[in-house]
Amino acid sequence: MINGDYYTPYAPVRWSAVTAAAPEIRRLVTALRTEQPVPARGVALAHVLLTDGTGPLFHHQPDRDLAAAVRDAVQCLDPSSRVNDL
Repeated sequence: MINGDYYTPYAPVRWSAVTAAAPEIRRLVTALRTEQPVPARGVALAHVLLTDGTGPLFHHQPDRDLAAAVRDAVQCLDPSSRVNDL
């Protein structure tokens, strides 16, 4: 992103998407804060959501909204989920 005459290493957060996905984000926070072990796949998906500057947290993607991406991460954080069997 260009800020004045220089580039910044930051991507602008899509706050409207964060607001719309707030219930899912709360579930993600709860799943990550558990005292029990969680699958690495779910942690990795949560990490990518927060750090990928081209992801739905930072850029509108018609085929992938933030709430759906967060739901996927939450599902993968559930140790009993069949998704983790892949």
